[in-house]
Amino acid sequence: MKDNKFLRYDDAAWNVSGLFVHDRAILFFYDLMQSCGFKLNLTVHGNMPCKWNSGRVVKSVDEKYQKWCLEQYAVRNIPVLLTFSNYTLTERDLEDRPSNRILEWISYKGGNGVIIASPILTRYIHQKYPHLLLCSSILKVVHEHRKGDADYYNKLTEKFDRVVLHPDDGFNIDFIEKLERKEKIEVLINENCVRNCMFREEHCDIVCEYYQQERRNKCFEKLNKFKREKCLSMQDIVSLKQFLQGKRDTCNMTYEELEKVYERGFRFFKVQGRSLSTSSMIYDLIRYITVGERSAILYKMIMDRICTELSEVGDKRRLSILYDEWERI
Repeated sequence: MKDNKFLRYDDAAWNVSGLFVHDRAILFFYDLMQSCGFKLNLTVHGNMPCKWNSGRVVKSVDEKYQKWCLEQYAVRNIPVLLTFSNYTLTERDLEDRPSNRILEWISYKGGNGVIIASPILTRYIHQKYPHLLLCSSILKVVHEHRKGDADYYNKLTEKFDRVVLHPDDGFNIDFIEKLERKEKIEVLINENCVRNCMFREEHCDIVCEYYQQERRNKCFEKLNKFKREKCLSMQDIVSLKQFLQGKRDTCNMTYEELEKVYERGFRFFKVQGRSLSTSSMIYDLIRYITVGERSAILYKMIMDRICTELSEVGDKRRLSILYDEWERI
């Protein structure tokens, strides 16, 4: 007997991270839910390495796989948002061929768009592809030092189709009640970074720099050094211990915190995960979208399927091999 209460919220929209990274798991999850009669309002975001990208460091995948992913999302009417959130771009960077190529690919499908931080790139894309959805990035807020500024967010909602809050702002209920266009606001709910991190902008700067380099190895070493010495995410054992001891909070929302945001009229929620393992990303996706004991069983089913496919193809880094078998559910 179908129980619609399996979904936490029937009217929520979920922007899920993992384009070109966790696609097989996302598609299997979506298809399974659809086949059981659970209608999900899902969008997927991410990108391949290119000058306009930022936010997270991701690995390259070939063009065949990129096109396959975009086709699979398109036939399911799942919109795709490219993360073009690099805020260090110049006019010359607008000529970047890989960035322009994938932008053109997504432009043919209605509902697609970009997550963006640079005013230069915003103008360029809006003039060239005015039908694409424009989503203001977290990195824009970070770079412009406007965390906690309600007037700033309200003005952004006049210029953009969607605006993502700084992760810290989503926990401030008194603050979010000041936001006027809740239907345009997207709230990140599962970031592993600690709240009020003093190194967030420095981290963002390094990732922007990384994508600007032709040869990225040196900058990748710089990023790893930053993570070792300054990063306070839950991947750091000291921060993890402090979290377990109740001495530090992360930007992962509890169900009660999410409920408070939902009760204030917000319906767009972002689930990040490009830099996470597929198992971690799917865990977050399921635990926020669904409720009840069946959530754990669903997670087990999906990961069993993915792990089986990985063992069959012998490649634990990519989930992009078995194109033809994907249609089976």
